[in-house]
Amino acid sequence: MTPDQPISLTAGQTTELTIVDPLGGRVDLHAVDDHGNPIPDICPAVYKDTLILGWAGNDWVYKTENPGTVYGIDARTGAMKWTFNIIPPDVENQTGTANVWAGISVDPQTGLAFLPTSSPSPNYYGGDRLKEMPYATATVAVKAETGEVVWSRQLVHHDIWDVDTNSAPTLVDIKKDGQTIPALIQATKMGFLFVLNRNTGEPVYPIEERPFLVAWLIVLRARHDRPGAGTPPSCRVPSARRMRACRSRRCGRLRRRRRGRRR
Repeated sequence: MTPDQPISLTAGQTTELTIVDPLGGRVDLHAVDDHGNPIPDICPAVYKDTLILGWAGNDWVYKTENPGTVYGIDARTGAMKWTFNIIPPDVENQTGTANVWAGISVDPQTGLAFLPTSSPSPNYYGGDRLKEMPYATATVAVKAETGEVVWSRQLVHHDIWDVDTNSAPTLVDIKKDGQTIPALIQATKMGFLFVLNRNTGEPVYPIEERPFLVAWLIVLRARHDRPGAGTPPSCRVPSARRMRACRSRRCGRLRRRRRGRRR
């Protein structure tokens, strides 16, 4: 957007759009969410006559927050063209956010908008939101004029650690194996750079997924599901050092038991 063009802002769950003349208009920057908290306004991405809008929320305060819907707005009329729901509608009463608070990138050649999404609320506990949400903590490519999803790549499954996708993807062309690949580089809070084909979402360089220890999660879920169990206790993921120490103590107990049996 240039200084002689209108400015557009979005605020609140209803996403009221305000367009003002930058030379003489005034904009109220004190929009609030359902809890009365200020909502920072995010600069929209622009493709032709469409504005693509995200927003910022508080996923570290409340269990249930406003869903992180992304909006496509007609830049000339202010009419809503499309919405993209990151949170599945049937779990909106259990969680929220997973919004796009970082910048949005647009490829003018293909008309794709690339959305870096964040984690669902609340942070640090996901026992009440066990349903898969593949668009959360992900990079999602949508058609800028319709909001239709073309591809998505989830970077963290069942994110409870608030490792939002925190920057606009960088669009580059990469030469690899004698070919020029239209690529996208996605930085993250984790310090990893994910390099994807921006037309298909396929990795340009391998992405390794490793299994994670989930036994403690199963125990917590079993306690939570048992009648009369109440709220499950909080639980930390054990550090690698503590896990090694635990395994060493267990192996020592097993060795002592085996020696006792031989006697």
